[in-house]
Amino acid sequence: MVIGGPRSITYRGLPLHLSERIYGLDALRGFAALSVLIWHWQHFFFVGGVPSAVPMTNQPFYPILFAFYHFGYYGVEMFFCLSGFVFFWLFSTKITKRAINLSQFAVDRFSRLYPLHFVTFLMVAGLQYFYISNHRVLFVYQANDVYHAVLNLLLMPAWFPEPGWSFNGPIWSVSIEVLMYALFAAACLTGRLKYVIFAGFIIVGFLLPGEWHKVAKGLKLFFVGGFAYLALSALLRLMSAHRTAGLLCGLCLGAWSWIIIYGAGVLFVTCITFPLTVMALAALNAVWPDRFRSLKWLGDSSYAIYLLHVPFQITLAMIADGLGYTREIFQSRAIFLLFFSVLVAASLLCHHYFETWAKNGIRMRYAKAVAAKLRIADRDHFKRHIEDVRPVTATSTNGAVRVD
Repeated sequence: MVIGGPRSITYRGLPLHLSERIYGLDALRGFAALSVLIWHWQHFFFVGGVPSAVPMTNQPFYPILFAFYHFGYYGVEMFFCLSGFVFFWLFSTKITKRAINLSQFAVDRFSRLYPLHFVTFLMVAGLQYFYISNHRVLFVYQANDVYHAVLNLLLMPAWFPEPGWSFNGPIWSVSIEVLMYALFAAACLTGRLKYVIFAGFIIVGFLLPGEWHKVAKGLKLFFVGGFAYLALSALLRLMSAHRTAGLLCGLCLGAWSWIIIYGAGVLFVTCITFPLTVMALAALNAVWPDRFRSLKWLGDSSYAIYLLHVPFQITLAMIADGLGYTREIFQSRAIFLLFFSVLVAASLLCHHYFETWAKNGIRMRYAKAVAAKLRIADRDHFKRHIEDVRPVTATSTNGAVRVD
């Protein structure tokens, strides 16, 4: 997870030293994206928006990946928790102290998220046009009308109760993140009151009715992830990084062991185990900053994996159908490995040659616009200053020159 240069974060004035990149969270973010992809492998066996009767046990590598085939959707909840942790770390103090204004924050987020979203939206819209021409139904996501197109272009497809999914379906969680960013930034402007507001958001998340489940997930897990960052900061204030990492790793392993052996409810998994996992990896980073450096590519490719996999699925499904294969071909382990290999490679290329280019271009344009405004403001200020100090020359009634 890219988080800028080396920095020292403070918790009530006490430093929490973290390296320029938390590679463990990079790996976790990529792992979450891949878990969602495995969960979505069932898309190949859908008929329109309805799952087929193909047994899940027939899917590739089922004995190894069965947990992801059944529970891979939890990767989205992990995304929310990760985002909350990182945003509390990176932006909470900056926004509160006005070190970064809301327009800077908005451009930072827009430049990171919107370019690839816009491109994949167009890709899915075009591919679905060809898909429905041959199949009379859309591929999985059916609510592809003008209304939902507008919501998608505004990055708002999940802000309101919707009966189904539209266009590039996974973007719903990104839209919820955008909403969380707005609520987070607004709360940060209230100073110390922000912590009460953050807690209030979590409570609202638990109280929202079922039709608002998408927003509820964001409210609960984004801000639970944020409080996980505050808890880690407090622990590092009380004890050494090694002891903190040991404690959190023990709790994390205990929580996951309980889930594996005894099972657990959604609340235990998402609001306890996920934050503990994020905290443990961040604490390990404080002890061994480069331990997970080799997994940096997972974080780099995660956003593209998440948004590209549906257009890739539509493309591959149309190719298989056009060549006369049945969807049983997607039970093949070779096809599974080929799909993953091509998608990950394409996602890495997308990150390096499109996402980074688009992000830097937007931020550069914004920086130039701000610099131009500052130059104009400085010039106007200089003119006013000169006018204030310039001697005023006037002519007296008798024709003599008088200088004031």
